[in-house]
Amino acid sequence: MIRCWHRRVTELPAEVAGNACEAGEFGRYFYPYWLLDLAVSVKFPFIAPRRERLLLAVDAVNSGAGFPPPGGIYETEADEDELVSPHIAKDELDGARLSQMIRFGMKKRARAWSDISYAINGIELVYKECSLWRVRYSNGSESGISLDTLTGEYGIIPINEDIKER
Repeated sequence: MIRCWHRRVTELPAEVAGNACEAGEFGRYFYPYWLLDLAVSVKFPFIAPRRERLLLAVDAVNSGAGFPPPGGIYETEADEDELVSPHIAKDELDGARLSQMIRFGMKKRARAWSDISYAINGIELVYKECSLWRVRYSNGSESGISLDTLTGEYGIIPINEDIKER
């Protein structure tokens, strides 16, 4: 069982679907993120410290950081070959980058001269689901599409015999 964010996008974008004469979902994969539950304290000169809770999602493959999508998390079954392996262990997370993302997440309330400290209350591995589509166009060409089910972003991927039909 893995923990996964709920799908927000289930169909191909209009610019792809509009040019396709046939499209079908044929697989999926799960991309890992470290979800951090942070207790943040911001100290400003001459003002009492502000404390808040912040959730931060750190890409477990390339260390990019952002904020988790709204909508919650659910548990699902996944085959081992559907999981992208994390390249960054939770003890390798970059503290300077976390501070930078916290400052960004506090929406201009934390200025460059404020003192930010944080404690990690919890950390867990959460996955984003990406669906794989086979698309056939009216000119006879075929391509694979990898669709991010959270943002709707997509990329064209080669279709080869190594990709299993599901």
